[in-house]
Amino acid sequence: MSFRDTLHDLRIEMLRRLTVVGLVSAALAAYSTFFADDFPTLLFLLLASTALSLALLRSQLPQHLNRVRYGLLLLAHLCLFGAMRLTGAPWLPFFGVALVLVSGMTTTYLHWLSALSIFIAGALIYGVSYPLLALAATLALTVTVMQTSVASLYTALTWYSTMQKRADHLLDETRQRQAELAQTVKSLEIAYQNLRRTQQQLVYAQQQADEARRLKERFAANISHELRTPLNLILGFSEIMVMTPEVYGELRLPPKLNRDLYQIYSSSRHLLALIDDVLDLSQVELSGFALNLERTDLNAFIDDTAELLHNLFRDGKLQFVLHCAADLPQMEIDRTRIRQVLLNLLGNAHRFTERGSVTLSVYARGQEVVFSVADTGRGIPADKLTQIFDEFYQVDYSLSRSHGGAGLGLAISKRFVERHGGRIDVVSQEGVGSTFTFTLPVRSLSGSSAAGGNEPQADASVLVLERDPLVTALIRRHLLPYKVVPLRDVAELEAVVEQHQPRLLIDNTRPAPSVTEPSLSLPTIHCSLPSATWMVNALQVKGYLAKPFTTQQLIEHIQQVGAVQSILIVDDDRGLVQLVQRSLETLPQPYTVYRAYDGQQALDIIHEQQPDLLLLDLAMPEMDGFAVMEALRTSPETAELPVILLTATRYIQDEAEQYGGLYLNRPGGLRPAEVLRCLRALVEQMAP
Repeated sequence: MSFRDTLHDLRIEMLRRLTVVGLVSAALAAYSTFFADDFPTLLFLLLASTALSLALLRSQLPQHLNRVRYGLLLLAHLCLFGAMRLTGAPWLPFFGVALVLVSGMTTTYLHWLSALSIFIAGALIYGVSYPLLALAATLALTVTVMQTSVASLYTALTWYSTMQKRADHLLDETRQRQAELAQTVKSLEIAYQNLRRTQQQLVYAQQQADEARRLKERFAANISHELRTPLNLILGFSEIMVMTPEVYGELRLPPKLNRDLYQIYSSSRHLLALIDDVLDLSQVELSGFALNLERTDLNAFIDDTAELLHNLFRDGKLQFVLHCAADLPQMEIDRTRIRQVLLNLLGNAHRFTERGSVTLSVYARGQEVVFSVADTGRGIPADKLTQIFDEFYQVDYSLSRSHGGAGLGLAISKRFVERHGGRIDVVSQEGVGSTFTFTLPVRSLSGSSAAGGNEPQADASVLVLERDPLVTALIRRHLLPYKVVPLRDVAELEAVVEQHQPRLLIDNTRPAPSVTEPSLSLPTIHCSLPSATWMVNALQVKGYLAKPFTTQQLIEHIQQVGAVQSILIVDDDRGLVQLVQRSLETLPQPYTVYRAYDGQQALDIIHEQQPDLLLLDLAMPEMDGFAVMEALRTSPETAELPVILLTATRYIQDEAEQYGGLYLNRPGGLRPAEVLRCLRALVEQMAP
């Protein structure tokens, strides 16, 4: 039961009792005046009508709570003011203390108004000769006591509601655990009775686990792709503002604004790299994620990262101190992941440090580089230090709730550092602060031994026959340190082989292999990774732009179409339509641009004025891009209309999961030892 529901029930019960008390009191007062020696007619009528009105108000509970409580307060005050006016008894204004208490119990703020009205009525009726100061002091004390009581009542109700919810949650969880326990016991009894049936259940459980894994991967991929739509707007507009500001006219932006725009552009590119990591994790196991190692000047890398961190500390509450040695060595690191480690550690230090400073120190020590983040915050208890790197663990749950975080940052950082061959630890003292330190080895990580004992050379290359740049980038990240050379057309194969002398060719295709060149002495691996090229070929369109895309990518696709004068942009996201139009305005050639925000509107525009090119989003409400394509291809007038797809969702994942596989073709065959090494590598990758 929520706080409001509890307060509602409490007020209903209180009003029931107050109306009964008021009704009895008014009736007794009327009865006593009826037998008085000097019968006060007006006072009797006032008390009798008050009693009848209270009875009428009580009959309307609980349906009309507000009507009853405000009516009760108004009636009580009118009755009091009337009695004061008719009798002139000096003690009657002090009876208003009871009305102030009733007002505080039945409403939130009206006890202030009740006290004020009683004081004003007393001053008007009794005049200045009445002890108004005593009346004011009494009413003020009553209001103060009532305010404190109401606050305590609300606190108690809040606590009661919270504990009630927690009790309900624990009860539901207990029932669920009891049901699971009963199911487990039943399963064990069945296992003891029938071993074959148990084996069948294990097979079924494996199928369920595979389905759950596929759902997890699909969920991660969909979320990541949906993030690409708003990221496309941030990255696209910031790129235009930074690279081609002249599209907005004659403007001279302040240097600070230019630097801030560049930070937005740089941070959005960093966010895009993180989303690519999520896409990778949706297709491979977490324990086997690949590093995108790059030769990095650490001093320049720290300077770029510090620019992002200064924005974090710009509120001035904490001092950010950077100590970076001037002679740091060059290293091979995954810049995105190491930058994420620094952002996680410094973000935690900023959140949990209320005053003082946060210091980042970077220096070389022997054959490793040390990164240290020290703060002057609360510190971590000694008994918690061994658990802070566990997933979803939080030292202080209430503190974490107030400062944000889910307990994943340190766990992810530990994995990233250890994947680089480094280590991370923490030293902390409560009330003094914490120091997180991680190290990275200076040695080249790309020189580690590969499977089978062969160490790839720095210039060893692999050809990838694939038109989708996202698939090529995925393969490149997982084949480091090999040099991955993209190949868009098989006609270019001989020239590229002669230039790069690759070890082998990777042909990413649908399940039926498309490249068989017996005249080439080049091993070929045919595989089926989800590729946008399949969708392009299936829908017979000119190209595919995955969000977020750059202005240069848009230009290249338009140039591949040929002579284009008019373009129709179709997307339900108005911001993306505006971005594409603004990107087109940066080009020297003017285009006539039409806009449509759903499929039917696009078809209407095409029938009225057919453009030279259609930029079409597939995921739209009501009439999606597939329905638009079907309508265009069934009409002779629009069957040849060039189309470039704009979408952040892949529609070929299911087909790849159903038919994907590997096929190795090597001219001259494989020796038995080579076959055995390949078999061993494949067996190690297969789940039991």
